[in-house]
Amino acid sequence: MNAKTGSTLESPGIIKKNGAYYLFASHTTGWDPNPNKFFRATSLAGPWSAQADIAPQPVRTYFSQNAYDMPLGSDGIYMGDRWRPSLLGSSRYVWYPLSWASGSPQIVPADVWSVNVAAGTYTAATGTTYEAENGVLSGSSQLLSGSGFSGGRSVGWLGNGGSVTINNVQGAGRDQVGEKFTTILCPSLNDSLSVGSAVLRKRVNGGGSVLVDQPNTGNGQTVLSVPVKLNLSNGANSITFSAGQSNYAADLDKIIVYTAN
Repeated sequence: MNAKTGSTLESPGIIKKNGAYYLFASHTTGWDPNPNKFFRATSLAGPWSAQADIAPQPVRTYFSQNAYDMPLGSDGIYMGDRWRPSLLGSSRYVWYPLSWASGSPQIVPADVWSVNVAAGTYTAATGTTYEAENGVLSGSSQLLSGSGFSGGRSVGWLGNGGSVTINNVQGAGRDQVGEKFTTILCPSLNDSLSVGSAVLRKRVNGGGSVLVDQPNTGNGQTVLSVPVKLNLSNGANSITFSAGQSNYAADLDKIIVYTAN
């Protein structure tokens, strides 16, 4: 047994790899997420290394807390959870690949990915990106600039009269034998409001609006993606964000569309 004196850690998990133990843990910050850490030792009795990050600090472990860590071949799977006391329906699991490619474990923030259990590998899907600043702005929406945005720009002041429509979003619809494709839309959003206050409405091809729940990103330059399953028609589609929405929503950086059958 080895004790790390002065530590305020919880939600531990351990993966043994190449003769070393990697301890993953969260610090204790109440309901709020924090940058989760890893420690390394060649024996469970220690000594353990100083803490190090498994993801960039501003994303706060992609708004999650470590819950379990699973080996996967030469890599692993980070199995976190998201606690949201003000919006319990959005308290969900957050799973990501955990890669040792850099020599130390790092979360791979893949929106859509698959696992080959037999081979011990994972594959991150490749999607098509559409930048929000190339969309059609309406009402009070405005272009914003910032180093944290893809291409340096995003669309803000959405909701409360402001909206943006992204046209010519390509969808697969159905293939020739009638098999339905699964399409995942991943809007990348930025919002530093309190948890549960940034809700975005999306509308596809003039249809009914659907709520997209956005977690608090912690600051004005951090962007998080939110996967949403939807149906796109074969060919060009139009997706409008925040049309008819009375409250303000998060800023929209871009969307990525992943389509697979």
